Amino acid sequence: MFNPELAIDALFEEMRTLAAYTEAIDLSDATALEANLQRKRVEWPFPSRSELGRAIEIAFWASVTQEEGRPTKFNLGLVVEPSQLSNLGMLTFSDRVPLTAQSLRRLAPGVDATKGYIIAQRFDDEWQIIGTAVQSRLNQAHPFTISVSGPGEMRFSWRMYRLVSLAGGKIERLSEQAGTSIWLLDTLCEILGMDAINQRSELVTVLRAVDEIRDLGHGGSLWISTEAPELSNVNCRYRVVVDPEGPRPLCRLAGGKDSVEPDATDVRRAASRLASLTGVDGAVVLDRQLNVIGYGAFVEVPAILDEVEHFRRPNDSIIEAGNTVGGGRHRSALHYSRTNPPTVVIVVSQDGAAKVFISRTNGTITKVEYRDYSDLGFNWLIGDMPV
Repeated sequence: MFNPELAIDALFEEMRTLAAYTEAIDLSDATALEANLQRKRVEWPFPSRSELGRAIEIAFWASVTQEEGRPTKFNLGLVVEPSQLSNLGMLTFSDRVPLTAQSLRRLAPGVDATKGYIIAQRFDDEWQIIGTAVQSRLNQAHPFTISVSGPGEMRFSWRMYRLVSLAGGKIERLSEQAGTSIWLLDTLCEILGMDAINQRSELVTVLRAVDEIRDLGHGGSLWISTEAPELSNVNCRYRVVVDPEGPRPLCRLAGGKDSVEPDATDVRRAASRLASLTGVDGAVVLDRQLNVIGYGAFVEVPAILDEVEHFRRPNDSIIEAGNTVGGGRHRSALHYSRTNPPTVVIVVSQDGAAKVFISRTNGTITKVEYRDYSDLGFNWLIGDMPV
């Protein structure tokens, strides 16, 4: 039997931790953490524990329903303050609809599960659906969101950070991935020669592209080299002419004008375009400036692949046989990494699982599982990473 209390306990612990990240608060002081969270509630509104529990329970039962044979998938935005509606492209209903599992099931097909929301608000102590919305310019007052991606699969987001996930009866917390996320960001910056000031937009574009590929559901691969690869050992169906005198590659991907520092819209557009390119069979090949070298790329994979280090968390790595890393995408990623160091190769499976292969010039290759962009953003709050 589903017990929402366990998810809520984990969620409020994560919210307390997130709210305290920029405060001088002892993370072991539960009273101080709770008091700080309640102060932050004015700036970052969220429902009460009982209100949230009721919405989570309804969303869970909606997740196990189907509409015309299709699983029910949706994002449910829980509005606490009217100001949270200011940045949403709302279609407001003339008559409110009670929030039930069946109303969510009926409305879900009419809302884009990747960028759309069903919006609910409290009236007379009950959640009522007031309309639907699309993601526009977000801010930290964005509604608390319950995302449902399949039967019993739920993610809970506050301040646009996915704090807790529920799948297969298992609860995963964002903070549990903190050490891995920090290591991965540091390593990406090291290998690709990016830093948090001059090329953070390129880094964020890559991370957002991974989440976009997940949302598209077809899987895909991004092969990123420090310099433009010669592709001598790659069968690339669609090679692209790189113009060194043209606009900044990120801006070219976004379809906009060149700029010193692309804005959030440029980043989102460039990420969406990269994700779309992965819809063509084969990998997308890039350099660290985000010049697209080609796509529809393949490599001949040998029968026996070298070992790879699987980084699970700081001070916890194991050695795996190369032939056990996965299917064709993963084996190709490993071989490309081995023959074109230093590189970062990101592989997204159709089920949304993502892995990063990192190769260095000393011949080592490390594999690490990648969660999502918001996981990494959590650890870069103080560093002002754009989210």
